Amino acid sequence: MNKDLRVGILITSSGSLEPEIYRNHLGCVNYWATLYDLRVYHVYDTCQQDALNTLVHNALEDDCEYLFFMEHDNIYCKDTLPKLLEHKVDFVSGYYPFRNWPYEPIPVVIDEDGETYRFEYIPHKDETESKIEVELACLGCSLVQADVFRDMPKPYFDLKLDPKSKKFMLSDVVFFKNLRKAGVKVLVDGNVRIGHLSHRFSITPDNYRIFQKMVQVCFPEFVSPEDRLDEEVRIKELIRIMKG
Repeated sequence: MNKDLRVGILITSSGSLEPEIYRNHLGCVNYWATLYDLRVYHVYDTCQQDALNTLVHNALEDDCEYLFFMEHDNIYCKDTLPKLLEHKVDFVSGYYPFRNWPYEPIPVVIDEDGETYRFEYIPHKDETESKIEVELACLGCSLVQADVFRDMPKPYFDLKLDPKSKKFMLSDVVFFKNLRKAGVKVLVDGNVRIGHLSHRFSITPDNYRIFQKMVQVCFPEFVSPEDRLDEEVRIKELIRIMKG
């Protein structure tokens, strides 16, 4: 507990919140408020980069020492924030999968060729070895030291055109690139695992493979064409599941 430590909780949302998300966020924030000097900031239904820039601006104006990003489709644990704060680094995030097919864990690393991106599954490790450095992390569970933003040019979050793909990079991708350019290590703690709500289920790094299989069998419309099961195989699996 450190009631002198001012932490800004930055929450973005669009549309309506699922009841379990609402209860989860309220429970976590109420608990964290007993541990820290907590300030909560929320922007609703605004484009992502504008919402994030507004949230950061407001938290810096209130002299927050750390900024913790939450999103409207993530499910947190009460120890999520305390565990991340224990690291005392410029940037560290928790760990969760994508909410859409193929539901793989989000942390991205670049192979030795410097070009190939791949998703990195992080197994549970000893507490002293739980952090790994990545290229892209989970913004919806990111803890950032406030001075990182004070040293960055504005806007902190922006859309930019990738010169190679000729496609726009999402604002969080641009943010992580700017972090690395500034010499800030993008770290993920593989032991801080949270849920990502999809189709009313909470997907975690520990259950996403089971969820993949369930969606392939029960909801093939959510699966990319190349990953769909042969229909005969799918029906047999569905019957097996229904029989228990």
